[in-house]
Amino acid sequence: MNRLKAITGIVLIFALGVLSGVLGTDMYYKNRIERFREAGPPARREMFMKRLTRRLDLTQQQEEKVSEIFAEMREELFALRTKHQPELAEIRARSHARIKAVLNADQQEKFDEMIERLKQRRHDRGASRRDHAPTGRLVQPNQ
Repeated sequence: MNRLKAITGIVLIFALGVLSGVLGTDMYYKNRIERFREAGPPARREMFMKRLTRRLDLTQQQEEKVSEIFAEMREELFALRTKHQPELAEIRARSHARIKAVLNADQQEKFDEMIERLKQRRHDRGASRRDHAPTGRLVQPNQ
């Protein structure tokens, strides 16, 4: 009987340890991801460059060149995204209409709500991008 209690106690302690480890790790990573998102694009770029510099052991000159290349890439991607935004919006609108044609009235209403939430998230992300130029400099919205 005493041996059974001892084994049960050990198993219970082990299970509690695993549970606390899982919960602690989950909380740590959620907090880390949240801080990363809240940092904004310039801070994320800086973090990325620090990591790249450290892992690749870049010299100061290499770091400056790589940073320039990334800045040029951001500007090109920003221009491309801006140029093709109307086409992407049209594809989304067509696809949404085709999906709605397959749904019943109740499903269409739920789908419309889902799309509105997605648009709001996209708008919020876009506002964050518009507040920062591709190079990280602050820009006035609606310019």
